[in-house]
Amino acid sequence: MPFSYTVDPNLRLVRTTGIGIISDEDSQQLSAMQRCDPHVHAMMRELLDLRQVERLSITPCWLRFRAATDKQYANEYANTLAIVVGSEVAFGFARMYELLTDSHFLVRVFRDYAEACEWLGIPG
Repeated sequence: MPFSYTVDPNLRLVRTTGIGIISDEDSQQLSAMQRCDPHVHAMMRELLDLRQVERLSITPCWLRFRAATDKQYANEYANTLAIVVGSEVAFGFARMYELLTDSHFLVRVFRDYAEACEWLGIPG
C-alpha cells in the first residue's frame, strides 16, 4: 500500500505519508484502517504528506464519495487535516476535497511542509 501512518498521542497527531501511485482503492484502504485504529480519534489532527506521490489515479467520482464518507465520520476521527502536495495535479485534487468537505472539519492544502506544520501547531 502506498500509504503509511504513525500516531503521536502526545501531539494528538496522525502523520500520513503517500508514496508512488495512489488509487481509489488505496485511499479507501487508508480510510478504513484509520477508522478502525483505536489510537485515532476526533481530537486528533492529521498531516497528510503527498509530496512523494508520482501519480494520483483517483477519479472525481471517488473524490466526491470519499468526501461524503469522511463527513459522516467527522466526529469520530482526526477532524483537522493539513494536506501537503508536490504537484499541481495533487494540489487540484486536494483543493477539490477541501471544498467538498464543507464545514464538517478543517482541511487546508499546502505546498510547503513547514507552513502545514505551523497551521497544525506542531513542530516541523
